Amino acid sequence: FDQRDIQWQRFDTKDYAAAIQPTDAQVEAYYKAHTADFIAPEQAKIDYLVMDPAALQSQVKADPTLVQGYYEANKSRFTTPEERSASYILAKVAPNASPADVAKAKALAESELAEVRKNPAAFSEIARKIPQDGGPLEGGDLDFMRKGALGVPALDDALFKMKQGDISDIIRIDSGFQIVKVTGVRGGSVKPFDEVKGQIEDLLKQQEAQKLFASNAEKFTNTVYEQPDSLDPAAKAFQLTKQTATVTRKPDPAQGPLASPKLLAAIFASDSIKGKHNTEAIEAGPSQLVAAHVV
Repeated sequence: FDQRDIQWQRFDTKDYAAAIQPTDAQVEAYYKAHTADFIAPEQAKIDYLVMDPAALQSQVKADPTLVQGYYEANKSRFTTPEERSASYILAKVAPNASPADVAKAKALAESELAEVRKNPAAFSEIARKIPQDGGPLEGGDLDFMRKGALGVPALDDALFKMKQGDISDIIRIDSGFQIVKVTGVRGGSVKPFDEVKGQIEDLLKQQEAQKLFASNAEKFTNTVYEQPDSLDPAAKAFQLTKQTATVTRKPDPAQGPLASPKLLAAIFASDSIKGKHNTEAIEAGPSQLVAAHVV
């Protein structure tokens, strides 16, 4: 429990640096002792081509007939999941309750059911007014949910068979006897074709671009190898955009396909630098070929 009151003063090196003037000899000595710290990273300015489905997608078109056919065959993919909200009343009983307690809970549920049948419009109000104090009755509202979200098959089946405004019969569940009223229904409808047409076109274009990549990959590899003095023939043959970059031997994760260690090794190989030849087509990622030329 000892305590101390202190005063303190901080002395930072940076506050004194301006007063120090190293001699030329000191600077030179430091330089000679730390030469490795002053080596500029080796860089190469390159042209490069990326051959992948994304680069080829602009070359393919989605057949309107196939787009319509895909929609008709996959309507379930474009259907919004049906969701329902409900109010509930539960006459609680323990899973291991005696027959007498089970009968008592069922009678309580039947009494509540009779009351809400007389005044269906007041179901939600009645359910919300039931005290949440651990007594024999529990009530309240269930927010919108999809089928299966409750994890109670009997209750789930009843809820999704009823129409909005319907009140169920008594449903036996593990925790007692439950009554539900459907208070809201939404979803479950198929989106119009015009709403999803663009999405389907993009999907089919991606599939066609993947096929185009598979059929052109070997040709691309051969072209950059057989015409090694420039990437222009390959760019023209496969309608690819030639890009430029400056790279170092070490990969940079921010550079995408140019982060491939295998590609960088090919760029800094003697044949690329001294021979001025294209690199081979390097697999820089799944379904992605890259070829570079040092300029």
